[in-house]
Amino acid sequence: MKTYSKNSFKKHCDVVRSEHNAIEKLHLQYGYPPYWKRENGFESLCKTIIEQQVSLASAQSSFERLKKFAVVLIP
Repeated sequence: MKTYSKNSFKKHCDVVRSEHNAIEKLHLQYGYPPYWKRENGFESLCKTIIEQQVSLASAQSSFERLKKFAVVLIP
């Protein structure tokens, strides 16, 4: 499994850019995306899934409500 770090992030972005014209055009317009690092684990997986479905602000609100209900998130 390939992983990335803050040091290799731009290199991995460059690989994707070289393989996809649409990504290259976006990169030329906006530059590199921000580097986000999260702890590995079930809680991070839950946040990622929620964020893919709704806006980041809405996802944060939903996640906070989930944490109040569940207290500890475990698979």
